[in-house]
Amino acid sequence: MIKRIEAGDRMYPMAGWQIGPLPDHRVVLFQPHYLEDRDQPLTEAVADKIFILPVEQVPHLIEALKHAAADIPPPGAPKLRLVD
Repeated sequence: MIKRIEAGDRMYPMAGWQIGPLPDHRVVLFQPHYLEDRDQPLTEAVADKIFILPVEQVPHLIEALKHAAADIPPPGAPKLRLVD
């Protein structure tokens, strides 16, 4: 799970991505396209890093994304208010 989000933390909206195999090395390459500013046009998305994911980790990433998405309530669902 991701650490607690702090007020000063920067978050970068995803604008897209490229994914492809590198079969000889048994890895999947992942290149996110992201915006450095929320007002930045999608046509100016930054794609300056390529991440390498060993093929054995791919199913784990898929499951983690599914679990994270499942934790998001559907639109219109009542929001829970946490009290300390």
